[in-house]
Amino acid sequence: MISYSPHPHQEPVAGALAVNAVNISGAYEHQRAPALNGVNLQVPVGARIALVGSNGAGKSTLLKLIAGLLPLHQGTISLFGHSVGVCRHRVAYLAQRSEVDWRFPMTVRRLVGTGRYVHLGWFKRPGAADRQIVEQVMAQLQIDHLADRQIGQLSGGQQQRTLLARTLAQ
Repeated sequence: MISYSPHPHQEPVAGALAVNAVNISGAYEHQRAPALNGVNLQVPVGARIALVGSNGAGKSTLLKLIAGLLPLHQGTISLFGHSVGVCRHRVAYLAQRSEVDWRFPMTVRRLVGTGRYVHLGWFKRPGAADRQIVEQVMAQLQIDHLADRQIGQLSGGQQQRTLLARTLAQ
């Protein structure tokens, strides 16, 4: 899942596509052959799409390129009319597999709040606006009743909702 939040000084360009990928190619580190080569994708604002393909077809690679998590070897990607490099910190990506240590002593609220860290400077603490966003996202995903629960006590579905909430809080 990818989420995009426009910066106040980077409003979407009028008439721009949500995603415009032109002739993109990209590979993982230490990989000679591109994982994707010559791909074009145009997604209108407000569209809902599904990426369907066999295992290893490049679906996750495409999403990682769009999110700016993998370097482009060729081509261009823009989000709402802005280069992916300019607005990379405004894009959130939820991987299929979590890297969270569910045994770590942390509450759901705190884990969802880590999605806000990208907007904070070094050694800065989340402010009232950040806390409000976290509470709103938890309410939207109907996990607000779990806010003070330790993440290690969550079911698999609750873990997935918590990770989605962290992504949306960004």
